[in-house]
Amino acid sequence: MDKTLKIGDLVKCNYDFMGFYEFFEGPETNVYPPFYGIVVSSRLVHDWFGYETLYEVLCTDGYTRSFCIWEIEVVESIA
Repeated sequence: MDKTLKIGDLVKCNYDFMGFYEFFEGPETNVYPPFYGIVVSSRLVHDWFGYETLYEVLCTDGYTRSFCIWEIEVVESIA
């Protein structure tokens, strides 16, 4: 799955491990509503798993959050 995001893309994001730290029982994996926003920047970071790209997303509630590529779904891409 190789997708590229551009600055200005409208995206829908869900944190992948947020539900892992909660005590919910049942088959639901995403119990939190998604964040919608615009990609404003990206940066290469080094963590325990090597290097990966984090995307900064300006969400519709006014906060800027960081997401990994697998937590992002493109809603509308700029040309």
